[in-house]
Amino acid sequence: MRLIALLLCGLHLYANGALASDTALDISKSDQPVFSLSRNISVLEDPGRELIYADVWKPVIAAKFKADKNSSEALTFGYSKSAFWLRFTLKNTSDHDLERMLEIDYARLSVVEFYQANEKGEYQSVITGNLLPSSTRAYRNKNFVFPILLPAHSEQVVHLRFMSSASIIVPARLWMPREFHLYERDDYVGQTWYFGIATAMVLFNLLLFFALRDSIYLLYVSFVTFMSLSMAAQNGLAKEFLWPDATGWSDLSTSIGYGMSFVALLIFMRRMLHTRELIPRYDLFLKGVIGVHLVFLLGFVVSLPTFLKSSAVLFLASAFLILATGIYCSVRGQRSAFFFLAAFSMLVVGIVIRVLMNFGLLPSNFFTMNALQFGSAIEMLLLALALADRFNEVRRDKEKAQEDALNVQQRLIEDLRESERELAHSRDAAEAANRAKSAFLANMSHEIRTPMNGIIGMASLMRRGSISQKQTEQLNKINTAAEHLLGTINDILDISKIEAGKLVVEQAHVNINVLMSNITSILSEPAKAKGITLKVQSVNLPTDLYGDPMRLQQALLNYATNAIKFTDKGTVTLRVSRHDESDESVLLRFEVEDTGIGIPRAAMSQLFRAFEQADNSTTRKYGGTGLGLTITRRLAKLMGGAAGVESTEGFGSTFWFTAKLAKISDGSISSVVAASSEAEAIIRERYKGTRVLVVDDEPLNREIAEEQLKEAGLTVDTAEDGAEAIVKVQKANYAAILMDMQMPEIDGLDATRQIRVIPGYELTPIIAITGNAFSDDKARCLAAGMNDFLTKPVYPDVLFSTLLKWLNKRPGTPSQKNGL
Repeated sequence: MRLIALLLCGLHLYANGALASDTALDISKSDQPVFSLSRNISVLEDPGRELIYADVWKPVIAAKFKADKNSSEALTFGYSKSAFWLRFTLKNTSDHDLERMLEIDYARLSVVEFYQANEKGEYQSVITGNLLPSSTRAYRNKNFVFPILLPAHSEQVVHLRFMSSASIIVPARLWMPREFHLYERDDYVGQTWYFGIATAMVLFNLLLFFALRDSIYLLYVSFVTFMSLSMAAQNGLAKEFLWPDATGWSDLSTSIGYGMSFVALLIFMRRMLHTRELIPRYDLFLKGVIGVHLVFLLGFVVSLPTFLKSSAVLFLASAFLILATGIYCSVRGQRSAFFFLAAFSMLVVGIVIRVLMNFGLLPSNFFTMNALQFGSAIEMLLLALALADRFNEVRRDKEKAQEDALNVQQRLIEDLRESERELAHSRDAAEAANRAKSAFLANMSHEIRTPMNGIIGMASLMRRGSISQKQTEQLNKINTAAEHLLGTINDILDISKIEAGKLVVEQAHVNINVLMSNITSILSEPAKAKGITLKVQSVNLPTDLYGDPMRLQQALLNYATNAIKFTDKGTVTLRVSRHDESDESVLLRFEVEDTGIGIPRAAMSQLFRAFEQADNSTTRKYGGTGLGLTITRRLAKLMGGAAGVESTEGFGSTFWFTAKLAKISDGSISSVVAASSEAEAIIRERYKGTRVLVVDDEPLNREIAEEQLKEAGLTVDTAEDGAEAIVKVQKANYAAILMDMQMPEIDGLDATRQIRVIPGYELTPIIAITGNAFSDDKARCLAAGMNDFLTKPVYPDVLFSTLLKWLNKRPGTPSQKNGL
């Protein structure tokens, strides 16, 4: 095709009569810095988009070029699916070569082809356009610019071919290079001013939005943002700087930007002019118009050429609709409408001029080409002023309302003073009661758990010794009674913590099989004593679960204990199943089914209320506090589940709860938990002779801890309070410290803070062992510098597993040296 074009150019350059009709422009005889080429251009429409460069040189086709009689600065062809060929001739009669810059000042042309032929039949070509990457352009600019070199005493023919999914407008100008570069600089500076104003408006109103939390400012920001992006896409700046390599999006962006601008503006108008309250039926119509714009946005993506021409009509109609709304609200005396009308009128003028120019009904010149940008800039400023006035109006209304409220308050203040004093007194009394309650519960927890620790701990020590079978049974009964008392205490403390919002579930490894085994071992004796068969049913469950094993066991044990209590014969079945599962978690359903007395339907609604049972006689016959079910339901909610019951009076009940457990990605936690049962043996093997310090003001607790630790092979020192502990750590090197919280002189918190500043004790494990069971107490211990927190009574396996964990973490320990 190139060879054919060269031959045709050589054969027909002078012989072509059609070319002879073109008026050659002698650029050597013009000193104008810029020259509009619209009067020197001949045009050929190619409806089928079939002609190539070689074709337009053929005499038959070349003769069809016609001079455009439009006197405007640009050729306008409206919305057309045709391709258009433009031809003009340049001449240089001077004795030196001349350079010029051909500028097509319309960036929305989808395809632009440039061909320059000389007298020898040779030609150069550039194929670029909005649908092609910016790298295809002969000169980097937001518009299409083609450098042209005319040798001395030469005449050259230039052909341009255009296609566009948008309107086809060709403002062709010929520039002297120096003047073009000056114009280019000024043009970019002007664009900077426009987008600078838009950016300032966006940032300022964003600040107002964050300060006032009024969505109308966010709607204004959305409108300005979309309008600015539309301007940037239309002017070619977006193609040059934001998406230079985009193809289809470059054509879509302008239309989608305008569509989103109208959507944001319509919603903004509804909010600003209160059309929903002022004209509710018309407001529904406005919602429909917004929906049409959203449909067109989807249509742009599906087929831009199909919807583009009708969208121009839609934009124009919407502009007049918005203008009419502003006029109506202004007539109704709405203050905001005056500002809105003044602002939007500027944009409407720009839209009307732009649409009429796109359809070819107005000439293309500097004013019509930039009318929309001028109008939008003025509108942005005026709308910003409108929002500022709205802010002032809201502030004035608020001040007036405050003044009115103050006047009313002054009139009522005498009547309310006495009431306020009474309310203040009641409030202070309530707060004091709450503080007293919290302090009482904390003190009760400490005072009860401390002797309970002695009872359970001493019983544990005695069972380790050589005792008779009868003594073993007696110790077991002591332990059972202590555990029952401890359970009651825990229930009271748990319901208090739940009501105060202070109960927090822990996160640790959960082995469901171990959990079910623990519960059956705890309940096997009570079930056997009543002749009840205890069954366990479970599906194959993952072993890598993460949750709160203690609270799970507590909830299930509450159900199972009740089931045995209220069942005289038959079976109690513990069941666990998967209720729901994902890659990250599993929702387990725990059930306890019994063949007991069942529950009347009328009494089921009050089962999960605190301090209530099915009837008043239940407590007298079966005992209990009535807290277990309430605690279980609250625990289930904290673990992401729920709780409930299904029962038939006389035929048994099924109590259930669900809990969401996370899945663990690695097995490190499993290995640690699996080894916790052997913690005492591991300590005896690895850390025999290691020196630890026990700090407690209760002699019995010191004695129990000392004996338990010595049996594990550790060397144990004791201190009566924090002051003695501080003295001892300065004289000896301890691998770990077990610290009570409440002590005379210096308590455990202050003692820990002072120990941490002693050289060598910055990282020494300090474990709190206290009767204070609230999460606030744990937080205070950790904040003071302690490493862990154990609540009295402390069972040996928990003590040894916790101590082993922190001994293993000390630098230079055997576990660390062996890579454990």
